[in-house]
Amino acid sequence: MKKIIFKTLLVAALLLAISPIFSNICQASQPELNLNLNANDLRNLNLGEFENLNSDYIPIGQSDVRSTVARIISAILSLLGILCFLGIFVCVPLGIYFLTKKELVSGTPGEKPLVDIGEILKKGWNLFKNNYQQFVNPLLILAGSYLVFMLVLGVMPYAETYGIPMLLVILGFLLFALAYIFISLWITIVIIKIIANLYLSQPVEMRKIYEESFSKVPSYLWANILNFLVVFAGLILFVIPGIIFSIWFTFAPYVNILADTDNKGVASLKSSYYLTKGRWLDVFIRLFVCGLVVGLASLALVLILVIPYGIITFMVGENLILSIVYNILMSILSLILTPLSLAFVVILYYSLVETRPSNNKFQPTAPTQI
Repeated sequence: MKKIIFKTLLVAALLLAISPIFSNICQASQPELNLNLNANDLRNLNLGEFENLNSDYIPIGQSDVRSTVARIISAILSLLGILCFLGIFVCVPLGIYFLTKKELVSGTPGEKPLVDIGEILKKGWNLFKNNYQQFVNPLLILAGSYLVFMLVLGVMPYAETYGIPMLLVILGFLLFALAYIFISLWITIVIIKIIANLYLSQPVEMRKIYEESFSKVPSYLWANILNFLVVFAGLILFVIPGIIFSIWFTFAPYVNILADTDNKGVASLKSSYYLTKGRWLDVFIRLFVCGLVVGLASLALVLILVIPYGIITFMVGENLILSIVYNILMSILSLILTPLSLAFVVILYYSLVETRPSNNKFQPTAPTQI
C-alpha cells in the first residue's frame, strides 16, 4: 500500500510540475518565419507565394527538415500536455483516497461513529436559535471594531491634506490594524467558549469567558499561524498534501482553546492530527456540507440587502449616505451567522474527542456534560 501511495503521489506531482513546462516548450518550439524581405524579393514573388509566406501554417511537404521536426515535436508535446492535465484529475483524487483511506489508529479498539451531518446541523441550529442573545454583545464588539478600522482606512487618503505626516499616518494605520486583528481573535475565542459551554450545558459566565479568552489570544494566533504555514507548504508540494493537511490540522485552534490539557503550538497540531487520522473523509464531508449550508444562508441574507439597495440606487442614483448605511448593514449581516458556523465545528470537534479512545498523550480530554 505504501508503494501505491508513493507512486500515485509521485505521478501527480510530476504531472503538476511538467504541465506548464510542456506548454512553454510547445510555444518555444513553434518555427518562426522570417519575413524580412527587401523590395527586390517582393517583386520576384507572386501573390500566391506571398500569401503562403504570411500564413501561420506551413505544410510539412513545403518546409525544411528543421521546421518539420519542430512541428512534430510540438504536436507530441502538446498531446503530452493535454494528457498531463487530464491525469491530474485522476491522480489527485487517487492520492487523497489512498492517504485518507479509513483505518483505525494502531493499537486502539473499535471506535464509535462520528455524529452524522443531520445531527450536527440540528444541534448547531438549535444552539444558535435558542441562545442568540448570548452572542449579541461579542458580535457588537466585533462589528464596532471593524467599522472603526474601515473608518480609519477611509480617512487615510485625506490625511496629507491636513498636514499630517505620511509616516504618522502609516504608523497609525498599523496600530489600528493590529488592534482590529487582536480584537477579532479575542472575540472569536469568546464565541467559541460560549458555544462550548452551551453545548456542554455548563453555565455561561461572560466576565470569566472574556478574561480567559483574552489570555488565550497569543496561543490561538500561534496555532492558526502554524496551521496556515503547514497547509501552505503542503499546497506548494503539489497541492495534494495541502488539501490533506487542511483537514488534519483544522482543529488545532479549537484544541488550543477547548482542551483541558495544555495544547499550544505544535502540540495542538499533533492533537488535531490524532483526532482526524483515519477519519479524513468523514470530517471533510461534514465540514463541506456545514460550510455549504452557512454559505447559502449568508447568500440569502446578502440578497435581502443587495436587491433593495440595487433598486433604490437605480431609481435615485448613487448617494454617499446610502452607500455608508449599506456598507454598515453589510458588515453586520456578514457577522450574524458567525456563531452558527463556529457551532458546527465545535460540535464536530467534541464528537471527534468523544469517539476516539483516550490512550494517547495528544488526545484532548473528553468533555463532561452536566
